[in-house]
Amino acid sequence: MQHKKAQVTIFIIIAVLIVAVALFSYFFIFRPPAIVIPSEIQPVEAYLVECVSEQVKDATRIAGLQGGYLEMPEFEPGSEQLPFSSQFDFLGIQVPYWFYVSGNNLARERKPSLKDIEKEFADYLKERVEECKFESFILQGYDIEVEGKPDIEVNIRANSIETLVNWPIDINYRDINVRIVEHRVSTKTSFGQLYDTANRIFDSEQEKLFLENYALDVLRLYAPTTDIELSCAPKTWFVSSVRDEVNSALEVNIAAVKVSGTYYELDRKEDEYFEVDVGESIDEQVYFLYFRNMPHVFEVWPSEDNLMEAEPIGTQPGLGILGTLGLCYVPYHFVYDLKFPVLVQVLRNGELFQFPVVVVIDKNSIRNMTAAETQEIVFDLCQHKTQEVTIFTYDENTQPIEAKLGFKCFNQICDLGRTRIEGSKAVLETRIPQCYNGFVVAKADGYVTKKAPSPGIQTFVMNVFMSPEHVLDLEVGGLGSGEHATVTFTSEDYSASVYYPDQKQIILAEGIYNVSVYLFKESSITLESQRVEKCIDVPVGGIGAIFGIMQEQCFELDVPQETYTDVIFGGGFVEFSITESELRGASKVSIIAPSYDVPKNLFDLGDVYGLIDVGEVRVSIK
Repeated sequence: MQHKKAQVTIFIIIAVLIVAVALFSYFFIFRPPAIVIPSEIQPVEAYLVECVSEQVKDATRIAGLQGGYLEMPEFEPGSEQLPFSSQFDFLGIQVPYWFYVSGNNLARERKPSLKDIEKEFADYLKERVEECKFESFILQGYDIEVEGKPDIEVNIRANSIETLVNWPIDINYRDINVRIVEHRVSTKTSFGQLYDTANRIFDSEQEKLFLENYALDVLRLYAPTTDIELSCAPKTWFVSSVRDEVNSALEVNIAAVKVSGTYYELDRKEDEYFEVDVGESIDEQVYFLYFRNMPHVFEVWPSEDNLMEAEPIGTQPGLGILGTLGLCYVPYHFVYDLKFPVLVQVLRNGELFQFPVVVVIDKNSIRNMTAAETQEIVFDLCQHKTQEVTIFTYDENTQPIEAKLGFKCFNQICDLGRTRIEGSKAVLETRIPQCYNGFVVAKADGYVTKKAPSPGIQTFVMNVFMSPEHVLDLEVGGLGSGEHATVTFTSEDYSASVYYPDQKQIILAEGIYNVSVYLFKESSITLESQRVEKCIDVPVGGIGAIFGIMQEQCFELDVPQETYTDVIFGGGFVEFSITESELRGASKVSIIAPSYDVPKNLFDLGDVYGLIDVGEVRVSIK
């Protein structure tokens, strides 16, 4: 046993000797001796080193602004539904996304690796090192000759960038002849540390989706999602108002997000909610930016013509006593798609590194798509415009008006451009995709959005007549203190809803309207507890979305026993026609709806609904 141990020891000693001899040979025999640069030549080398170092600093500034890129990657445009190209426009600077959703609904990840950045730095310097001219030294009597093109290697470290420039230079000065082949440049910069921090933040976002979680919390707090309210009045929201509310909340909340580190102090315990752990505490300053005017996607179902509606349960005619149904409450469930960019900025010692990502909420859930696992490719009809079309846009008096045009086919809207006034016409000649049951959509400020069906032939001319909107004062007669009304005008092309007297104006256009009015007053009725099931249709994801395929999504709500004070006591319906000439001379819409005794119990309430079903509303314009 001792003999075997002695043999092992001898082998180890021999191995150590071999390594020692190899190292000695490299450092003292085979390795070329370091060149000692005479003091007279040192200013030339110092100038070249400083010139290269300044170019390295220029590269860090450009790459820091452009997400690590010096050479911009191939540009990929967005689409009407997904307006995110592969580059984010920040104050005129194009910053490549590290994660985004392409125009055909594919998740893309384009984070440059450190090796990619080092290669781009080397290529950048190769093109610029020769700009380091030696004219001032030549004027001082130096004879300087360079040989060939520079070959450059770049090594990015945490707090410096090491650059090796292989570029033979022969320098002659006062009988001193020196040839310098390698020029080593060390540039002090935090670029490597900034990239490392940005990389950790991005990897943490891809793994934890913390930005999506914050966005989902904002959506639940600032937009109607799933809830129930005790009321006999329909609930309505304007999509544009909900969008503005959510965008404003995102702008504030995203800016409050912080990465756990030493660059801030929390004022309140509650602010810990905004802290994000990326694995290590950081010293850099980190900012998350979203502004409400950035391109984004905000879609909600069910909605139509900028209106989200939830109907009360218990108001349907013919339900008799209705007590067993839990009269009267409004359950609602809205499904949202939300996509918006966030710019992440990392700062240290006056240096900046930034990169953008797109945050995705899909059908009220955080995204599950990754660059490796993307959704199905959605066929983009807008890329296949084969039909020639000439479109004219006019008002009701055949006067030309400029309008923004789109073409809607299934679930896609293709941007066509705008009609332009040429003499007595507003015209656009363009192409549209060939689509069965497609619509040309015309929009102009002050006019009702017009949908005109496409004839489906190869070449055609279309005249689109648009009705102007008119803002009118609204008056609902017969209401006393604590009483209010919901008024809804609905036509084939347009609808408007008002909650009176909180809103005392309504926007109308020419048309034939179904007018519905409900009158409410404070009272006291108790609803029994029960469970309610509601179902809505939402778009199917993937390729089904482009063909307008919908799927039913159901949800259940537990309605507790509760007393509410908003009771219907009148209302009715009527069909009402308004012409453009009547609207031009009008300033007010007056409405009178029949009213009844305020219900005291569920039986009285059932009687009131029966009367409302046959009640007729009187509408007049003045």
